[in-house]
Amino acid sequence: MQSHYSTFSNFGKAINTQTKPTDSSNPLNYCIFPTLSSQFIHGSASSGLLYDNNNTYCMNFMTEYCEKNWDGYCNAFEAINVDSYYPNTAVIDTTAFQLAQFFLKNNHPSLGDMLLRNVIQRKYIDYPGIEKDVVQFDSNTANSPFITIYSNYTLRPSQLKNLETIPSCPLIQKMLMNPKPCFDVIARLYLGLLRREPLTSYLYQNLLLQDFFKKNQEVLQQFLMLAKTKIPSFQ
Repeated sequence: MQSHYSTFSNFGKAINTQTKPTDSSNPLNYCIFPTLSSQFIHGSASSGLLYDNNNTYCMNFMTEYCEKNWDGYCNAFEAINVDSYYPNTAVIDTTAFQLAQFFLKNNHPSLGDMLLRNVIQRKYIDYPGIEKDVVQFDSNTANSPFITIYSNYTLRPSQLKNLETIPSCPLIQKMLMNPKPCFDVIARLYLGLLRREPLTSYLYQNLLLQDFFKKNQEVLQQFLMLAKTKIPSFQ
């Protein structure tokens, strides 16, 4: 006899396709606002991992979400989350990120700054062989979506990708308005240009990026001298 009932897993997936940003199960409701805001919506026991929006799940969800389409929710996260004492839990290359911030006289980016940096990193830098896990955002909620959590460390050289979109990418202008949090990403793009890696000619088609490279050539080269000895992804 054929059952007319949906399995539990399929039931969750069916609901998830209709989830809106205003639905309480949507991760945006956990992750946009800092401190205890999400607990008023979801309770204090959501997976034991989602008490605040600086957690690994929220940071990876927001990075994945905003990489696909940087919209008003991404702008809100960037503007609202100005705390600068949290670690970058969604960073793929911790070594590069931390060395760059140390090089810039111990710069301390905010959560909002780190979101932009992580989005641009994932859009334009590939890390072959990086370890990753696909997990449910909130295992206590049936229709909670799945997210990808990447390892924070890589020991292999990186590659540039999607550079043909650089000339028209609005996030490049946003990045260059506050370049310090993204300095390791900028330096990796510059290194690709120096090495004449594939498609790096597109970097010079973005006039803002071209101008930044020219004005900051000396400091970029100083960082690259350090990076080539200490950062595996810059090898």
